[in-house]
Amino acid sequence: MQRIYLKDRSFAIDSLPSEIGLLVDLMDLCGNDNATFEMFASSIKRDSGLTAHFLRIANSPLYRQWNEVTELKRMLIVLGLQNVRKIIITSAVQNFFAKLTKKNDVLTHRLWLRSLVCAHLSERLARKINYRKTDEAYLAGLLHQIGILLLLVNYKENYQQVLKQYYETDDFCALEKENYGIDHCELGATLVESWQLDSLMSDAIQFQYTGPQELANSPTLLKIISVARSLSSPPDIEAREEDIEKAEQLLQLPQDSTLECLAQALDDSRKVLSELGFAADVSFAEATDEDNAQKVRQQKADELAQRIKNITLTYCFLNGESQNTESLVKELRINFDLLFNQKQLIFISLNGEQLTPFNDQKIGKLDEISFTLKDQNSAI
Repeated sequence: MQRIYLKDRSFAIDSLPSEIGLLVDLMDLCGNDNATFEMFASSIKRDSGLTAHFLRIANSPLYRQWNEVTELKRMLIVLGLQNVRKIIITSAVQNFFAKLTKKNDVLTHRLWLRSLVCAHLSERLARKINYRKTDEAYLAGLLHQIGILLLLVNYKENYQQVLKQYYETDDFCALEKENYGIDHCELGATLVESWQLDSLMSDAIQFQYTGPQELANSPTLLKIISVARSLSSPPDIEAREEDIEKAEQLLQLPQDSTLECLAQALDDSRKVLSELGFAADVSFAEATDEDNAQKVRQQKADELAQRIKNITLTYCFLNGESQNTESLVKELRINFDLLFNQKQLIFISLNGEQLTPFNDQKIGKLDEISFTLKDQNSAI
């Protein structure tokens, strides 16, 4: 199990929940031989949990030769379509069997909506002020509350009671610290930092609640996320005056420009809701109605179950294109990492009756290991 560490505690980072409707669409793409990187990127970029999973793998040692990857389409190209399909299928299976309560489902749906609006708004703000790294701004906005997902996965029902107070308290981070000694900003930043990206995303997540005066001389990405976070919690066209002033102070945007960006971000989010089957011919607030959302999620859950029946985990191992032993071992390592998070593997080759490790990772001590099928006293 993959873990990160913060303040002498460890946190599991596998199986972050994803919006189930997106997984259904992505499973359909997996079965589409004509699916392109653009089609996959368009769907994946809507979900923070899935995006985090792809970022972690794309920046792992297996792919490190390409250096750090923070742009989504390039990330998928690095992985290759076959591995993209494997990750999606694995995520779908994990989400289907995840033991999350209905209350937790509602809370993750609200979190997904906030993250989606913040992502679109961050991108709109970046374009408005001519910030060059618009994709990075989008990803930072999408992941700005990834720490909440981590706390939900690790503390489950206990954290649900805290999260239900998100809109009822003036200082949610203080409430988290009171209960756990950390907040979701610290944890989210630690997760992104663990990917060792050449990016300021972890800092943007860490300091998203920092006041405008303290951020005055900070990098632009931190200012964008601070403004977008304020305006997207909760997502509403009726923005608070203090948040409009923050946009003017940090980004030099007049009120009309800020409200234009917010309106466009909400329209972008409505479009996503519509494509996933939620009501879209009404206001954004009505589209997030819990009864409606629960019905749609149940329908999507049934659809996902059917997709999983049609595409089993063995699909991931039966579509290899390895031409030699070295490429086969590399593919097997990737498969075991993607599906089971198993990284420390030794493959043994048989030459006659002699068994020797296949030392593809150039580990010196493996060259000293050798035994035969007739050996009875080997400790290995």
